[in-house]
Amino acid sequence: MVHNSGSDHDADNLRWGIMDWEKYAIGDFDGKSFTLQTKIRKLDEASSRGIHVGRGASANQTWKFGSPGDDECRIIQIAWLREGEYPNMPFSRQMTFPTRLSLRTFPEGVRLCRQPVAEIALLYEKSCKLDANELRVDSPNLLADIKAKFLDVQADFDLDTQDTPA
Repeated sequence: MVHNSGSDHDADNLRWGIMDWEKYAIGDFDGKSFTLQTKIRKLDEASSRGIHVGRGASANQTWKFGSPGDDECRIIQIAWLREGEYPNMPFSRQMTFPTRLSLRTFPEGVRLCRQPVAEIALLYEKSCKLDANELRVDSPNLLADIKAKFLDVQADFDLDTQDTPA
């Protein structure tokens, strides 16, 4: 599997990822040998402390569209949720939403990230956009007036301006 490092899709900083059912590693590939650059990590590992937030995803099926460095290049993955306890779920052992794989650079190094594909938005019946708000512990629920059985909430947070509670 081929990825570009960082969110800028820099074709000059091409990295390769190797993956099994639940784990991956990032490195260089010269056409014959894979040279490991990272330790082996679990998919959805949340931090350098090894916290794993994924629940039973395995048997990943992956497709690549486009060429590395091309803005349209995408690597899409669907995984099988083989087990786990999902409250109020009427079934088990299902496929995940398709996700786009990318490599992003964090303070701990380059990590494999998954984001639901943009095409999922085609399934929405309606949408709502809220203006920027400052959230505090005592803030009102900004979603209180939205009536829906399911929500897909997308939010951006500016953590540089947060105040640490006393």
